[in-house]
Amino acid sequence: MFTDTVSPHAMGVKFPVDFYGADHVLYGDDYPCWNPESALRVFNELELSHEDRHKILYDNARRVFNLREPEQASAAEVARGNVASRVPDVSHV
Repeated sequence: MFTDTVSPHAMGVKFPVDFYGADHVLYGDDYPCWNPESALRVFNELELSHEDRHKILYDNARRVFNLREPEQASAAEVARGNVASRVPDVSHV
């Protein structure tokens, strides 16, 4: 079973993480009903480990939807300015 993080308050987001575990929760913002910035702000109020945050924001969706890892841009491509990067920066997550 999987659920998402759509909730107007942090306790509502934390409950499924505690109940199902971070391996069974996907990030969701319920756009257009919710503003994605507001949904991320609520999500960021949780005191989750970096590993659990990464699962909820990235890994679980890749696993559920059978998505491949994003391709890395070569250093030459980045240096030429052809791409900023094909891999999202999750260091702030």
